[in-house]
Amino acid sequence: MLRLLSITFSFLAITLESASLPDYAPFSQNKRPKQYPIAELALRATPGRKIEYSVAANSTRLLEVLQERNGTALAVFKGSPEPVVGPVRVSQLVSELSPPRAYRADLNRDGEPDYILEVYSGGIGRARCYSDVAFVVSSKGQYATTVFKSACPSEDDFVDLFSDGRFQYIQPTFVFGSDVTGKDGRVHNYWVYNIYSLDGASFILQNSMKTGFPKWIMYAGSVNHRPTEQLTAEQKQLLWKSYEECSMWVPGDACSTR
Repeated sequence: MLRLLSITFSFLAITLESASLPDYAPFSQNKRPKQYPIAELALRATPGRKIEYSVAANSTRLLEVLQERNGTALAVFKGSPEPVVGPVRVSQLVSELSPPRAYRADLNRDGEPDYILEVYSGGIGRARCYSDVAFVVSSKGQYATTVFKSACPSEDDFVDLFSDGRFQYIQPTFVFGSDVTGKDGRVHNYWVYNIYSLDGASFILQNSMKTGFPKWIMYAGSVNHRPTEQLTAEQKQLLWKSYEECSMWVPGDACSTR
């Protein structure tokens, strides 16, 4: 029975990976918003379980990530031996097969560099999709860290919806239908997207910025960008309840240990 469950899970994982984003992105190819300018950082492994990130392979380190059994921590440097942020724990996830990806950008337009770290759970398919996306945003000489639960994160999540130079983050979540049946009498799973904007260094949920958000898209085994009509507003609320509490958190929150 255990072997059968393992095979079934692996098949589901591969299937989901082959038909996930961008097949279920909240915008079709010809209606995708402008991407916010970000730059991926180069990584290099160091002795122990540390990974350093910099603009180029041999340049000054900007980030340092430590992956241990109890999770992943990061530190931010500004050319000095001591970090200006951290080390701060940003995820319970650890993946040696898929090291975290890091980016640099000026997210709140204050002239100071901000950082994004994507931490993966490892594995393939759906198993790899479970991720934490940590933002380290400058704030009056200091930095604020915010972490989002995410499913299959990508650079397409970092957008400028109105091409006005302002940053928005579109958080992707994969929601299981559980025992909630749709209008067709069947249970389905869904991709759910929420929009967040920045106020200084703080993230604010702002689905009102774009019609149709939060956007629920049914996972149907084929390309689909249309909002689902399978669920009522009450059913969406019921399904989202178990995901909402820890979908976004800051270090020190109770969610950081769950």
